Amino acid sequence: MSWYRDVNKILASEPETWLAYLHGQRLEDMPALLKHSPRFKGSLVMVLKFFGFLVKQTSWWRHPNGNIDKVDYLVFAGSINQMNALSTTIRALRQSNHSVLAIGKKRFIDSPERKGFYSADKFSILNSLKATLLFILKAPRLYICLRNQHPAKRTCYFNTFCHAYPYLPYFLELLKAARPDYVIVSNDHTCSNRCCLAVAHYLGIKTVYLQHASVSTIFPALRVNYAFLDGKSALESYRQCENNRPDKLVYAPRPLVILSGQKKKLKVSRNIGDGEKKYAGIALNLLDDVDAGLELTERLAKKGYDICLRWHPGQKPEEIQKIKNGLIKWDNVILSDPMRESPGDYLARLKQVIAGNTSILLEAAVVGVVPVYYELQPPQFPDYYEFVRNGLASHAKTPEQLESLLGDKGESNNLGPVPDAVRYYSATYKTPWDGREGELVARCLELLRAGGDISHMAPAIEPL
Repeated sequence: MSWYRDVNKILASEPETWLAYLHGQRLEDMPALLKHSPRFKGSLVMVLKFFGFLVKQTSWWRHPNGNIDKVDYLVFAGSINQMNALSTTIRALRQSNHSVLAIGKKRFIDSPERKGFYSADKFSILNSLKATLLFILKAPRLYICLRNQHPAKRTCYFNTFCHAYPYLPYFLELLKAARPDYVIVSNDHTCSNRCCLAVAHYLGIKTVYLQHASVSTIFPALRVNYAFLDGKSALESYRQCENNRPDKLVYAPRPLVILSGQKKKLKVSRNIGDGEKKYAGIALNLLDDVDAGLELTERLAKKGYDICLRWHPGQKPEEIQKIKNGLIKWDNVILSDPMRESPGDYLARLKQVIAGNTSILLEAAVVGVVPVYYELQPPQFPDYYEFVRNGLASHAKTPEQLESLLGDKGESNNLGPVPDAVRYYSATYKTPWDGREGELVARCLELLRAGGDISHMAPAIEPL
């Protein structure tokens, strides 16, 4: 039962409510979690949902398939957006003949472009039996501990806290078998990613974090060996997160921070007039009101603008269907499915992108698409990432101001942000590493693994 002793030690350092960080520590600060709470609620429903998750994730075959040899790098990604941020680094490492084991969610890796690139994070039968035992022994105490906290933690998200029970033994087995020199993730606040990091720290394996989206001061304290952040903005935000950690945190190290630009594969927007139609993009996030998004799209479509609307990867199926049904009659409106079209391919079709508090405004600025900040409904946190304040995005407060910024027939009246504003969020902008950020991270990791000096590589290297 050495695995049980290991799990106990990890949970003593990082309890379930810290491993499921956003739900356990920041639920009241995350309106999206309360807005998108499950349709069916209640403690019994959450228990059944947890065991349904366990059954769905369990495989009769060992995963990754076959015996695992020692690898140089183990990568874990829990979402499409994380995969987009990690793919360029994985590819660069493999091209340099490093062994990389990349693990991802099965529902995201079955597409042709990712098949064979990742292995599924399926649990073995033994993993699931261990998880069941952990649930029996630990879930009742956890439930009691949540009694005086926000009621949604028990009625809507108790199953999420319990995800630590399968993921901790899963990663203990996987990392002991693969014996990687480095574990790489691009998320530090979801339960599966935090379990991966917690196990790696417990086993003494070096950890690497690649920022995949804009960050804020409600994030957990940054605890990895090496953090490849996009720019100075992220570093300043993380410096304000230092108190967001459990009191008894034992194994996690303070990071060396490398400012290395955004890592997603993006395409530089071609000039208007190259013979290909360009659109004004509307990008929804999870906090956006879908009806307000449809209303704005129809308003602009009526005025003759060519619109490309993209929903969020986490959008509910019924909301996606509502979008499709509501816009099918418009010949000058097309849709972008984030499960099928990458952010780079989407932005390559645009002249401007209209969005609220979302990282796509930064990605647009990086590739020469004009970012326009526009809230579909009154926000809880206006200009959350301070894109407007720092000069990255123009601000349209009303539909009339928005149309003025878009100009006649979508010929933008705004030339976009100044380079320094973009560089504050993505340090490699307009440098020799612009567009090669994944390669930059890979070269830095190679040098670090060999004991070399990376001070000459990245735009900036700083302690947290």
